[in-house]
Amino acid sequence: MTKLFKYSAEHGKLGCDCPNPDELETVNTTAYRFVFKDSTHPKCSTPNMLVTPFRKTRSCEEHCGCWALSFWRDYSHAESKLRYLLKANKNFASIAGDYIAECIITEEDGLAEKSGGAHINLHEYEGTDFANRFSNLKQIKV
Repeated sequence: MTKLFKYSAEHGKLGCDCPNPDELETVNTTAYRFVFKDSTHPKCSTPNMLVTPFRKTRSCEEHCGCWALSFWRDYSHAESKLRYLLKANKNFASIAGDYIAECIITEEDGLAEKSGGAHINLHEYEGTDFANRFSNLKQIKV
């Protein structure tokens, strides 16, 4: 049975293969995400394009990536990036939170864009819900 992506209607409105099936991989890992103190807040499991819909993107592929959930493969990369973003944008905490939470991602949740790097762009399947799956929250202060 083929699974549908949660935002497939939005993907279909883009002028590119979104997400490109040749550029996806399964992920089974513990990952880290920026969240609010209340990690069940809807923004904690909402893609960037719905949180900041007027975001400027340089390409269709980049726009497509904004429909994915952003995670980090290890805590140290997540912390470094969050510290940078909190310093660079004083409103960032109100947009994406100032906590880092741990989350287990499985192949049942969706497919990730192949990156080979520390960042994971996860395109969720319909029915995936991360609302109650974040744990071990740690606030990052700058």
